[in-house]
Amino acid sequence: MKTWNTFDKSEWERGPWDNEPDKAYWVDPETDFDCLIVRNKSGGNLCGYVGVPEGHELYEQDYSKNYHLECHGGLTFSGHCVETNDESRYICHPKISGRPEKVWWLGFDCAHSKDISPGRDAQYKKNGFGSTNDWDACYCHFNYVKREVEELDRQIKFGVKEEA
Repeated sequence: MKTWNTFDKSEWERGPWDNEPDKAYWVDPETDFDCLIVRNKSGGNLCGYVGVPEGHELYEQDYSKNYHLECHGGLTFSGHCVETNDESRYICHPKISGRPEKVWWLGFDCAHSKDISPGRDAQYKKNGFGSTNDWDACYCHFNYVKREVEELDRQIKFGVKEEA
């Protein structure tokens, strides 16, 4: 697993995000798909992605189609890599010999109702609004998001059917 730490979290409350990477890339050995976790730049929450290679039935398919794919909050993203020279940020995998250069990312975010977004909360508090979280909100930590990515990854690899 390759990881990057790029966020300044100094104005955020202390929490599990303090010691988490802001981006992580790995290849799932069971499926051979590219996998990503990327911290959202505006909210500070984590998002998970699976890279579908060319030739797969979901390649270049919109996330909003009703596939039998379950993940945290449901799919909320589909698209190619963000064009950048900075592999430490954004939804894209590093260029690695032997790996597909083009993939179609399918992903989810952890910024739904009852999800803590530490960057957003810090901004709200800075502007005098207080926390946006209520007493039963929780933070989707790195290991949780990694498990969700791997479960999504296996669903995509081992069978997807469109709902009627």
